[in-house]
Parts: sequence; C-alpha cells; structure tokens
Amino acid sequence: MAKRSDFAQKLLGDLRLRKERLAGAQNSGGAPKAKTR
Repeated sequence: MAKRSDFAQKLLGDLRLRKERLAGAQNSGGAPKAKTR
C-alpha cells in the first residue's frame, strides 16, 4: 500500500500547490489562465 499512499500524497501536494498558485494569482491581479474550474 506504499505506492497507493505515495500517489495520494503526490495528488494532495499538486492540489495544494495549484491552490496556492491560484490564490497568489488572484492577489497579484489574476492571470488569464487562473480559472481552471
């Protein structure tokens, strides 16, 4: 189950990074490709 947890950890990290980048973009004025949802 080490592989599975590792994969989940990677996904969580990616989501966190994306969220932080989105927040930073909004604070900076927003980038053209900031809204992916």
